[in-house]
Amino acid sequence: DAARLPLVNSWTAGVAREIGRGLTMDLLYVGSRSSHLGLTGNNTQINFVPIQYLALGNLLFQPINSAAAQAAGFKEPFPGFATQLGANTVAASLKPFPQYTSVTANSTRLMEGKAQYDSFQIKATQRLTGGLSMVSFYTYMRNRSNTNYTVQYPGELPLAIDPGTPPHIFSLSWSYELPFGRDRAFLSGDSGIVSAIVSGWRLSGALRYQSGAALTITASNNLAPLGYAIKYANRVEGVDVYKDELKGFDPATDRYLNAGAFVAPAAFALGNAVGPLDYVRGFTQKSEALSLARTFNIGNHRL
Repeated sequence: DAARLPLVNSWTAGVAREIGRGLTMDLLYVGSRSSHLGLTGNNTQINFVPIQYLALGNLLFQPINSAAAQAAGFKEPFPGFATQLGANTVAASLKPFPQYTSVTANSTRLMEGKAQYDSFQIKATQRLTGGLSMVSFYTYMRNRSNTNYTVQYPGELPLAIDPGTPPHIFSLSWSYELPFGRDRAFLSGDSGIVSAIVSGWRLSGALRYQSGAALTITASNNLAPLGYAIKYANRVEGVDVYKDELKGFDPATDRYLNAGAFVAPAAFALGNAVGPLDYVRGFTQKSEALSLARTFNIGNHRL
């Protein structure tokens, strides 16, 4: 199954309407459902202790022929297990491949990945009217998948928010031909040096605002020998994730997140803040630009 190609079903529904002179509005819904996606990254490790055995705690690190292991009823999974190097503990005996310390799938761990994408988009376009043109859009997106996990789970991996898909994006770009000089509303009758100075000017601007990336909150990990690369933190219910006051935030001295909103889980627990977390995001990304340009003729060429 590792060579199976992904399956993607997608659909789009929308309506476009002119609502004013040169102004059109587009409303659009885009959705998709994907399956048979490759699970990459740390998910390539497939020889891990099943999650239900983590409750055994330190017993997992005991040799299979130790008194503690024998008292708990554990035995060699095959003759010679107790004397093999590197994989002779209770934990190793519980792994899917007890004869090996580690087993990884090359590039992908079977094609078990799934994804769900839903997006609602609003777009406004102002064609050049009175010297003004504009394009603006707002997009709300929700993209969830199970391809970004770094912790193994029994059975099917649950869907989690995709960290690279911000839920909100707003963008606006516009251009305005200033009404001065030749063929314009003001100073069109002037000639010579005045017309040469004031004609052909264009003011343009652009901005883009989007939500921050979803964050993953991890804790110190003692489970790597058991096949769990990362351990998530525990969420403290009722405690605000963000600090109350972000005005005048100084990254050199101030904290963005409230450290009291998360705690380290018990030694052999994975934590319940399974990330990436939709409710814990980085800073909003903002981009703004303004430009002033002039169009003029050099010989028969317009620049």
